[in-house]
Amino acid sequence: MGRYRQGVEQMSNNWKVQRKEGRVAVKVPISLQLLDENDDPRTLDIVAENVSRDGFRFAVNGQEDPNAYEFKLGREYEVTIQYAKKKLKGIIAVVWKNDYYCGVRFVERERGWIVG
Repeated sequence: MGRYRQGVEQMSNNWKVQRKEGRVAVKVPISLQLLDENDDPRTLDIVAENVSRDGFRFAVNGQEDPNAYEFKLGREYEVTIQYAKKKLKGIIAVVWKNDYYCGVRFVERERGWIVG
């Protein structure tokens, strides 16, 4: 079997995995206000990607950035999210994390994240 055919078979196997919900491949600048471990308020400017009804992912700053915030896997954060002219409150949980991105899911949120 040729390399091309192996590659096609591998891709088709990957496509068999379905996500629970659809995502939109947009990048949305967001101001994320949260309380850290010491209950001190922090504001982080992030870019939400792969937005869905219940969550999104965003790039995390590297250790060399003095303003970097270390999100803890599994921890819930009470947040205020501001984008465009909208502002909503909610609770997010960090559900996955790697060296470059952090994935969050809403535990609770006000209406307005998804229209309709």
